[in-house]
This record gives sequence, C-alpha cells and structure tokens, in this order.
Amino acid sequence: MKVKENITTLNNDYIKKLKIEEKEKYRELIFRRRRLGMFAFISVVIFSFIAIQLKINYDKVVKASVIKNEVVKKQKVLKKQKEKLKKEAKLLEDEDYVAKVARSKYYFSKEWEKIYTVPESW
Repeated sequence: MKVKENITTLNNDYIKKLKIEEKEKYRELIFRRRRLGMFAFISVVIFSFIAIQLKINYDKVVKASVIKNEVVKKQKVLKKQKEKLKKEAKLLEDEDYVAKVARSKYYFSKEWEKIYTVPESW
C-alpha cells in the first residue's frame, strides 16, 4: 500500500495540545502499570514469606507432636514398670517370699536340705 503524500497533519495548537494530553495519558498508564506490577511483586514476596513461616511452624508442631506421643508411650511403660517394682518391693517385705526367691534363684538351702537341679526342658 502506498503512503499518500498528499495527506498532511495539522500542526496547530489544538493538535499539539491533544498530542501532549495523549502522551500524558500514556505516561500515566505506564506509571499505573508499574505501580500495579510493583504492588503485585511485593504482595507475592510477603505471601511467600508468610507461607514459608507457616510451613516451618507446621513442621515444628508435627515434630513436637511425634515427640509427645513417644514420651506418652514411654511414660506408660515406665508406669507399668513402676507398679511392677512396687509390687515386688511389697513382696520382698514378706520373709517367706524372700526365702522362696533365694531358694529358687540363688540356690540357698537350709543345712539339712539338698538341692537338685532339673533341666528346664524336662
């Protein structure tokens, strides 16, 4: 397509004023876009920072929960063991029980007794 050489633009004050206004609107549009882009970038950075902190805190809570569960299990085992030891301590106050344990585990006997060991598998 040939450019028509017989077309000319008016170069009066009104046209100059329109061009200036158009440039001003374009600059304002560019400024708004940059401002919006900067706002979006800052928002993404802040959101990312908050998300990372939430993830770190969540991992800490999960880890603490696992440790708590382990401690609770260990506490239950230790409680059972404590009860068992209390019962055994109470039984050790009885002289007959102490004598029975001494005879069975440590092969203590009275002077007139003889000890015979029998194999466990018999």
